[in-house]
Amino acid sequence: MIKRVFIIVGAAMFLMSCETSSSHDDNTNQIAKEAMESDKSTNLTGTFSEGGKSYSGAVSTQVFPATKEYSVVCQSDEGKTTLMQITFKDEASARTEQTLTIVKGSIMHASAANEVKLDFDLKYQSKDDKPGTVKIIKENGKTVIEFKDVELSDADEKEKKVVSGKIPF
Repeated sequence: MIKRVFIIVGAAMFLMSCETSSSHDDNTNQIAKEAMESDKSTNLTGTFSEGGKSYSGAVSTQVFPATKEYSVVCQSDEGKTTLMQITFKDEASARTEQTLTIVKGSIMHASAANEVKLDFDLKYQSKDDKPGTVKIIKENGKTVIEFKDVELSDADEKEKKVVSGKIPF
C-alpha cells in the first residue's frame, strides 16, 4: 500500500513536471493528477488496537482508479507499517450507514455495497466467514468506521490478529 502510494505519487509528479503541448500529453497529465489526488489527508485521527496495544494516527482516503474501490487508511504515529486499511466497493458504500459483511482481504475485490476488506500491518487480511463486526455510523458530522473483534490472518492463515477500532473520515 505505502509503496504503491509512493510509486503513484512519484510517477504523477514526474508526469506533471513535463511540459505539454498535445492532447495526449494533456490526458496523461490529467491521469497523473487524479492519481495524486487519490491519496487525501482528512486532518482526522483514528484509533485501533491489536493484542492489547492501542494505536492512533492520521487518517487518509484513497480511490483506486482501476477498480474505483475506496480505501480509508489510519497510519499509526509509531511507524509507517503499523496501519489499518479498510477498503470498500466505492465511496458511496463507505459513507452509507450500515453493518458490513467482512470479506477476504487484499486479494479479492469487494463486489457488493455491503462488503468490506480489512488489512493490518501490511501483512494480515480479513477472510470470509471470520469473527468480528464492522459498522459505518455518522457522528458529529463525520462518517466513522467502527470495527470490533475482527479476526485477521496472514496469507497462510498461520498467524492471527484480532483488531478493533474507530476511524473517522
